[in-house]
Amino acid sequence: MPQVDILFVSYRSRAKFPSMAVRMIRGQQHNGKPLSGLDSNQRASYYEVIESSIVGIPVPRCLAGVLVVGHHLHFLSSDCKRGHGLGLSADDAMIEQQVPNFAKIRKKKGSGSFDVVFGGYPFNGPRSNSHMKVDPRLTKIDK
Repeated sequence: MPQVDILFVSYRSRAKFPSMAVRMIRGQQHNGKPLSGLDSNQRASYYEVIESSIVGIPVPRCLAGVLVVGHHLHFLSSDCKRGHGLGLSADDAMIEQQVPNFAKIRKKKGSGSFDVVFGGYPFNGPRSNSHMKVDPRLTKIDK
């Protein structure tokens, strides 16, 4: 397999978001239940004016078939609501970004699925990139 360099940039934002759409999938009821079987356990929630953190990573098109292409957001509110971000709006938020120093994509033994492990410097560490303002025109994320 050829060696390919792919730049991943992870990002985090803590803010009071005017609106947030989140999908949550309840975990396995028993070990070994396939991920595809968890779809029936998912639900969407919509929040207005919620203080939370989002952590995300954009997945490039060249990884289609291995990972889901697009922005992958994890959401955690200050009162511990959680899920995958589907869409959001932000009036004034700061984003921290970071380039991990490694990303490993591993095929799980005995299955057709993959694990992705990112590693690197902490967001608040010495190699953390600078803060930047969010352009409100760019904060809508469609799935």
